[in-house]
Amino acid sequence: MKVTNYTENLVYASSEMRWHRQVVEILTAELNDVLQQPESDQLHWTGSVTDLIETVYAVYEGGQITDIAGFTVPFIRLLEVVATRLHVSMPGNPYSRLAKARSRKGVYQISVMARFCTMVASGDEQSGLLRRYLE
Repeated sequence: MKVTNYTENLVYASSEMRWHRQVVEILTAELNDVLQQPESDQLHWTGSVTDLIETVYAVYEGGQITDIAGFTVPFIRLLEVVATRLHVSMPGNPYSRLAKARSRKGVYQISVMARFCTMVASGDEQSGLLRRYLE
């Protein structure tokens, strides 16, 4: 009985990690697309600032967005560029906001990554994960 529970937990954790990796890949591609668009497009973020911080941090952790020299762009610099492009005021302490977001519990305040993972798991990512928050 305990072996089955352990195995079930491993399978669940493995699938959860797979969804998370897939979400990060999708978000990285979509964020790259947003950053490549001309500034005249006037994109605006309609979600919360905390959701934007969580999203940018997930992309940063993926390490796929690099500068001209090939180094990973620092989180704060990436957040500044994205916030400016999406017309969001840069928060005073993004790391504090991130820590508070990660400590959320319960169904009412579910993290943006958990929402994105649910969308990917249900096959609802075709219209774009970030597009839901852009106008």
